[in-house]
Amino acid sequence: MARFRFRLESLLRFRENQRNRCRQLIAEVLADDRRLIDTRTQYEQHRAEILNEMRTLGQTGSFDISKVSSRRFHASQLTAQMSGIDEQRKLLSQQIELCRQALVKSDQEVKVLEKLKERQQQEFKEHLILQENREREELFLAQYSRS
Repeated sequence: MARFRFRLESLLRFRENQRNRCRQLIAEVLADDRRLIDTRTQYEQHRAEILNEMRTLGQTGSFDISKVSSRRFHASQLTAQMSGIDEQRKLLSQQIELCRQALVKSDQEVKVLEKLKERQQQEFKEHLILQENREREELFLAQYSRS
C-alpha cells in the first residue's frame, strides 16, 4: 500500500524551526526585561533607604554635611541608573514587539503548510479509497464474467 509523502515536509520543518527560534528569542528578551525590572526595584529600594538615612541624619542634632552630600550623590547615581534601565526597557519593548510580529508571521506560515499537508493527506486517502473500490469492482466483475 502506498504511503503519503508531503512534498513540502522539509519546508514545513524549516518554518517550524523558525517559529521555535522566534519563541526562544521572545523568551530570552522577556527574561532580560524581567531582570531589568528586578534590578530597578532593587535600586528603588536602595534609594529609598538612602533618602530615609538622609532624613534621619537631618533630624539629629548634629548635621554632618559630608555624610548627607555623599548619600545625596549616591541617590542621584541610583536615579541615573534607573533612568538608564528605563531606556533599556524601552528598547527591549520594541524588540519584543518585533519578535512578536515575526512569531505571528512564522506561525501563520506554519499553519498554512499544515493545512496544505492535511488537505493533501485527505486527498491521498480519498484517492486510495477510490482505487481500492475500483480494484474490488474489477475483481468482482472478473469473477462474475467467468461464471
